[in-house]
Amino acid sequence: MTVRRKVRRLIDRLQTRNLVLRLPDPKDRRSVRLELTNAGRKLVPSLAAAADSTDEQFIGVLSDREVAQSKRLLTKLLERANDAPDKNWSSSPLRRVVFMNNQNDD
Repeated sequence: MTVRRKVRRLIDRLQTRNLVLRLPDPKDRRSVRLELTNAGRKLVPSLAAAADSTDEQFIGVLSDREVAQSKRLLTKLLERANDAPDKNWSSSPLRRVVFMNNQNDD
């Protein structure tokens, strides 16, 4: 199953559970915008806490210096792949390291 299809199925499940809405993008007819519903917004704090806990278990073995080094290396790789992260990413107070697969396949 391709990345796009997996994402589409995930969004379908979230929409079925009334957690997100699909809205037309007024600037691009080919695109769809996603918006959290009130029920989806209510889940954000508990999901963020769960993600932070998982991150700490995974990244907690690294020192602050190692985390900073990892962020610098990942930023360099993403920039090389023409997918530079948000400018505030490397200075974020979070220790979270995010990997994203940005393939354009169906």
